[in-house]
Amino acid sequence: MEDEQKAAGKIDRKLDNIRKETMTDKEEKPPVLSTTMIDSVKGIGPWTRFMSVMGFISVGLLIIGAAVMLGISLFANNMGGGTMPGGMMIGMSIFYVIIAILYIFPSLYLWSTAGAVVQMKKGDIVGGMETALAKQKAFWKFIGIMMIVFLVMYPIFIILMVVFGAVAGMR
Repeated sequence: MEDEQKAAGKIDRKLDNIRKETMTDKEEKPPVLSTTMIDSVKGIGPWTRFMSVMGFISVGLLIIGAAVMLGISLFANNMGGGTMPGGMMIGMSIFYVIIAILYIFPSLYLWSTAGAVVQMKKGDIVGGMETALAKQKAFWKFIGIMMIVFLVMYPIFIILMVVFGAVAGMR
């Protein structure tokens, strides 16, 4: 009888321990990060830095292109000629500026991701990993939303081009 009570007590203690383990908040436990996970995130640092720099260069080139188009448009209108209507050049300049503004955000997210990887390499593995993943999430969300917008806009632009082409052909 005494052995049964001891066995029952052991079982109760084991069940209590299991309940405590499963009921504790997961945030209290240190995160488990494998070396593969850490190395994978550290490996994206140079590439995200490279792609962010390329994005910033593209933004600069788009702004320069918009300014040149605007200058040519204004110069051609003042000279009384030009192969392309001035309004169209101004419209293209505005379009280039809008695209440049849209390119800034993904470039900033990639730059921040690369900064978080540097933070990881300096020893703040968990903080750097959290920041890097949060910035990657924001980057991909932005890219996804941009893709949806462009997928909706393409058919609209195609229809408008066909309509304007038909109208221009009737003149």
